[in-house]
Amino acid sequence: MTCDNFLENLYYGNVCPADRKLDKQSKSYQILTLECDAQDEFRKKLSDDLKKEFDNLVSLSISKCCESEKETFIYACKYMLRFILACLDDDAKDFVFRNDRIRADDYI
Repeated sequence: MTCDNFLENLYYGNVCPADRKLDKQSKSYQILTLECDAQDEFRKKLSDDLKKEFDNLVSLSISKCCESEKETFIYACKYMLRFILACLDDDAKDFVFRNDRIRADDYI
């Protein structure tokens, strides 16, 4: 995906971090596989009523994670845009970092 394509998809709301493909060798994929296997084994031991309650619990947990991911993404985008705008707006090439004024020329 090119940068322009990504920005266009971001603008139209078509970017979803959860849609990314997981590498089967990655730690995330291995953890996900272990979790799914453990849930399946545990679910086999439950009665029908408990299976419904367990499924509701898993669904709520997934919803919580999705909401947290969305809030983190929004926060990161806002932070990034504020930082970029602050850098572009400052004619003296200064930017605020931890409440101190640091000149960019000092590091170039």
